[in-house]
Amino acid sequence: MARIEGRGLYWLAAGIIVVGFVAGAAWLVANSRIGGWDFRNNLWAPAYLLLQGESPYDLSGLYELGNPVWLPMVIGAFFPLGILPLSQAAMIWRLAGMAAIVGLVWLVAEQKRPSLILFAIGVLAIALYPRTIAHIQLGQFSLLATFLYLLAVVLIRQQRLWLAALLVALALAKPQLGLLALMGLLMMVYRQQQAWGMVRFGLAIGGWCVLLTLPLFLLYPAWPADFLLALGRNPTWMQPSLFSLLPVWLGWWGWVVWAVLLVLVVGINGRIWQQPGLAAMCWSLALTPLVSPYIWSWDFVLLLPLFVWALFKARRLEAHGLLWTGYLLNWGLMLWIVLNTDGSDDYFWWGSWLLVGIILLSLWLERYLSVTAPDRQ
Repeated sequence: MARIEGRGLYWLAAGIIVVGFVAGAAWLVANSRIGGWDFRNNLWAPAYLLLQGESPYDLSGLYELGNPVWLPMVIGAFFPLGILPLSQAAMIWRLAGMAAIVGLVWLVAEQKRPSLILFAIGVLAIALYPRTIAHIQLGQFSLLATFLYLLAVVLIRQQRLWLAALLVALALAKPQLGLLALMGLLMMVYRQQQAWGMVRFGLAIGGWCVLLTLPLFLLYPAWPADFLLALGRNPTWMQPSLFSLLPVWLGWWGWVVWAVLLVLVVGINGRIWQQPGLAAMCWSLALTPLVSPYIWSWDFVLLLPLFVWALFKARRLEAHGLLWTGYLLNWGLMLWIVLNTDGSDDYFWWGSWLLVGIILLSLWLERYLSVTAPDRQ
């Protein structure tokens, strides 16, 4: 009886949270007066123009500045947002990002009823991470892509390859984020269904990319030319990636060092996916900012599923303490950069390396203490 009662209280609390979230979301959408630079330029404005029968990749008729560079799948999937005013569409997009945070923490927990306290801590850890805040303010896509890659793992486990392929096709609107994740998913399908299954999965992803792009072809068939022009106009910025910074620091040797790191990380990623699952996907996402040739600091949200996974897996107080020390150090140093510099994005390059390093140390400490002090919890 107590067990049934406890389960009822758990779902009652969860229900209250969901109802509160939905009610708050409805109020925010109705009363929103804010936009988001990246959302406006890469999704809302292209969607709005597309619905007017104009080129989605030429914003010159709307804004003096703005250069859309997200791949067309995301525009084809979400073009109805162009019907709404920018402020309301932007708030819906922000809420979708927040819902993605909740969803990915639920997936990473890998429990039917995770501890509400630990679950809430995981959600807050992601939501309050400095680059998550920047991500939400800009209206970026990386949080949603992160959730889609994690959900694709679950669907592949369930043999629902076509639906998983749809999620991957949408996530590939920013292909640099899927550098390692896609490799892992293909390996996972290969282990389940051998080579022909992997080929079918790849073809399904390609098919969905075409279908998601179909609204652009139907409403403005000449969009590819403007898309290529937009890509060509995209400025070359200093980014928080070793691909961008190593050549500046080391000259041509920087390219060599980056190439070696890329090969090493790809090899590690392949080894990780010998045991496919959500943990493997968390690692793939977290390793991506270390070697991706095109990354921004708000894309560091890719690191956070691994941090939450480590929180759920840690049983030792020392391991938890190390994880939070690294998180707070990361948070404090990023805040210092924002307050004491011009905030150039390349200044944050170390953030991904620090968080991955701390997670590795905490996992080592957990294992070490389990061997040397198995009775001490």
